[in-house]
Amino acid sequence: MTAIPAAAPHRTPLVLHLLRLRTFVALILVLGFFSFAAPNFLTAANAVIVSKHVALNAFLAIGMTFVIITGGIDLSVGSIVGLCGMVAGWLVLNGVDTGLGWTIWFNTFEISLIVGLVASPERIVQIRQNRLLSLNAADDDSAYVDKSSVAEEIAQSRRIFERNNWPVIDVGRRSIEETAAAILDLYKQHRLAMIAQ
Repeated sequence: MTAIPAAAPHRTPLVLHLLRLRTFVALILVLGFFSFAAPNFLTAANAVIVSKHVALNAFLAIGMTFVIITGGIDLSVGSIVGLCGMVAGWLVLNGVDTGLGWTIWFNTFEISLIVGLVASPERIVQIRQNRLLSLNAADDDSAYVDKSSVAEEIAQSRRIFERNNWPVIDVGRRSIEETAAAILDLYKQHRLAMIAQ
């Protein structure tokens, strides 16, 4: 009797493994790039911000997963989110009339925070001039780009912020990330003050 040689183990080439895992390879490459490009990228604070931004899409994806698992498909997710936003806004403005002589009001302003963002008149005029250039609009001497008119707009805004006790952040020398972090800090302080009441 002759022995049948054992078949050599089938090895999958490395290229096929990389193709199967291409999403994870791309994720690792992106994480590596941004870790070197931005020193604050791999921090706990940034992870919290990213997770907050992803939360809405994650909830939508969870619902879509069950729809797809059952063999269906739902293309109305975006329109449902828009409708929910409109209904929530309407409820905040109008409440729900129970027909029994009283109305349920959804008062979100107790937990919300309004923050005033200001910049120097020079910076705002520069932004507006660039906007006019990008729109191929005539750069006339209108109040839109007049430094004294812009300064009066800023002063009026500051008076409104002060009258309503709204915090003000000067964004003239801040990056978007610094401004967002400052607003989040103000919001945390506001929520703690609301809880303490």
